[in-house]
Amino acid sequence: MADLRASINGADERRGCGKTLEHGEDAAWKVLVDTLLDEREDLAGRIRAAIHSRVSAYRSISRKALDFEVFAVERILRFTRSECPMLGDRDHAELADIGATRARDGVPVDDMLRAWRIGVEVTIGSAREVGERLGIDDTQVLKFVQSVLAWSD
Repeated sequence: MADLRASINGADERRGCGKTLEHGEDAAWKVLVDTLLDEREDLAGRIRAAIHSRVSAYRSISRKALDFEVFAVERILRFTRSECPMLGDRDHAELADIGATRARDGVPVDDMLRAWRIGVEVTIGSAREVGERLGIDDTQVLKFVQSVLAWSD
């Protein structure tokens, strides 16, 4: 039987990212992220509500405009599932455009960063809830949290 540990830097090299995952961990990770993706509209609503309640500068932003930004959570989820998450030129351009738009709206940079952190916090909280609901090991949820935090920096 094949070794259950797939070394990224060994025979099962995956673009040299230096991760090592057990096959069972891959499955748990996929279930966690897929469930969060399936529930992304609810998650986006929770993020939007948290931002509106905690960052006054965002209360004047239309729901449609904020939804576009909040649905960036989908991008985070897809990146956390990839083996070598990297932003492309299009991603950089979209994020820069969001920042420029908020600046034109008079939203201070500190509030933009705070809104981003709130989105990450809500996403992590949702991952914990999904993990508990589906019986996913805390270790896998922690790995997800670490991946989200690394990507969001």
